[in-house]
Amino acid sequence: MRRVTLVLVAACRIGFDPIAGDDGGPTGDGGGDSDGRVKLAAGIEHTCLIRGTSLYCFGSNGMGQLGVNDVVSRDLPTLVPGDWIEVAAGQEHTCAVDTQGGLWCWGGNVHGELGVGDTNPRLVPTQVTTLTTPVRYVDATSFHTCAVLENGVLIGFGENAEGQLGQGDLPNAADIPTPIPMSAQAGFTDVACGYAHTIGTQNGTIFGTGRNTSWQLGLGNGSANQYRVLTEIDTGPWNVITGGQDLSCGVRGTDLYCWGINDNMQNGTGDAIIRYVPVAINTTLFWLDVEVDTFGGCALAEDAEMYCWGRNVEGQLGLGDQVDRFIPTRTGSNWKSVSVGRFHACGERRDGKFWCAGKGSSGQLGIGPAGNTPSWTQVMLPPT
Repeated sequence: MRRVTLVLVAACRIGFDPIAGDDGGPTGDGGGDSDGRVKLAAGIEHTCLIRGTSLYCFGSNGMGQLGVNDVVSRDLPTLVPGDWIEVAAGQEHTCAVDTQGGLWCWGGNVHGELGVGDTNPRLVPTQVTTLTTPVRYVDATSFHTCAVLENGVLIGFGENAEGQLGQGDLPNAADIPTPIPMSAQAGFTDVACGYAHTIGTQNGTIFGTGRNTSWQLGLGNGSANQYRVLTEIDTGPWNVITGGQDLSCGVRGTDLYCWGINDNMQNGTGDAIIRYVPVAINTTLFWLDVEVDTFGGCALAEDAEMYCWGRNVEGQLGLGDQVDRFIPTRTGSNWKSVSVGRFHACGERRDGKFWCAGKGSSGQLGIGPAGNTPSWTQVMLPPT
């Protein structure tokens, strides 16, 4: 059993002016870096972030997804022991990569999404010991997890009912609780887990597998409702990809694209028309990154401005109100990364400070007891 140290910090809620872009907070809480690793992950109702090599999680903990050896939710950042370089958050589970490239997972495991060979939950980080090659990148969603290894091999584990693990098996096939290659080919550089689909990039080309009932694979009107092997979507070259519940987005060149269901205008196109293939939603700015979940997303432009769109009932767009936005709308400056959960979003600014907005009733904003919080509010981490 790993010894667990709990770090409780005083709640301090510092509002953020979304137009001015000033963080409004004290200095001295830096420590961010730019090594290309994912240091911030917003799940359904929990969030994890890395400062330096220290991992902190907060929010809902009913299945142990905070990794602190209990099932008590936290509304303040709590230290997860270890030295970490990357993190991913699913619905009720979390996976992270340590400084040696080892993959560890914890939390809910009903479909084998922890990759440890069974379906029992884990309350503390548990290593995926069947991997012998270091992990380059990991992503997680509702009930499956995917990773790209340092040798370019794409692997997955967990739920596979809709072919999201790309094994070409029969419908309703059994879930897979240990890592398995998703392709016989190497050369993968990125992967994104949607709720029941997976997309990955190989030499800039997107491939997808799994659920396609909302055209989230971008294979065109008339394509099948489900694919069970990785199928070429677009040659790109694609720099970034991300998958939500029934939609996907990415950056091709410097343009921002989305596709899939659009009934809540979650594609950011300003209308409710389904996009059957990748369609550019903004070509006026140079885009670097994009993240989506169920009802919308956020994207970072080259000048470190962040733009968000979609549902805003919980204030998750950080605009200081609860009005939906149907096209990418500026929500502040000096951002380095962003992660979008179901009803909340969190971001890291270039000074290494972390901020969250949106639904906070489960503690997923990390700012102490909170309801819906429509302005970016700083997550106060303990001093280094």
